[in-house]
Amino acid sequence: MFLFTNKFFKYSYFFSALLPLNILLFLWFYLVEETNRNSLIIFIEWYFIISILIGIVALICLIRQLNGLNLIIKHQGKEDVFIKNKYNVGVRDFLISTFLPILTSFSFKDNIIAAFIMVLLFQASLLIFYLKSSDFMPNIILMMIGYNIFEGTIKNKKVYCISKKAKIGTLIEKKVQAVKIGDSTEKGNVYWIVGE
Repeated sequence: MFLFTNKFFKYSYFFSALLPLNILLFLWFYLVEETNRNSLIIFIEWYFIISILIGIVALICLIRQLNGLNLIIKHQGKEDVFIKNKYNVGVRDFLISTFLPILTSFSFKDNIIAAFIMVLLFQASLLIFYLKSSDFMPNIILMMIGYNIFEGTIKNKKVYCISKKAKIGTLIEKKVQAVKIGDSTEKGNVYWIVGE
């Protein structure tokens, strides 16, 4: 999904997408180990606190980047995108395949170190997978604050279009104008919808 977008956008999107997971994991570790407060538990809690702060900063940076796209619209070519009747797809699958296994597969009470290491490996694997694949990674927090991600096509090529506070019904099954997020000379597949 992130092909040809800049690294700052990629990582801002990814770390902000992990924000709900890190909040849940922090609460899980905090509630499961509330009586046994040793240095390892405190370290893990601090790791998740820092991860949550990084996620919040990443979300703020991502929103600023998306809002900043309105400033470059005049300088970058617009393309016509046909918006399909698919929007904010994959949230259910993402929750079931990401959140649920982490919270139910690892026995935090029995072996907290192994569970913590598995969480870290899982998050690193997610990062590598989404940076090197064309699959869509839902960003639940972004959706909750009014951004929508639509699936569209440009010349029969599948693209993802991000929109802020647009009524979904006004965009689906229509052609809209969008600018590419990232290098406009490359073949990226992430766009910002203009003129909503």
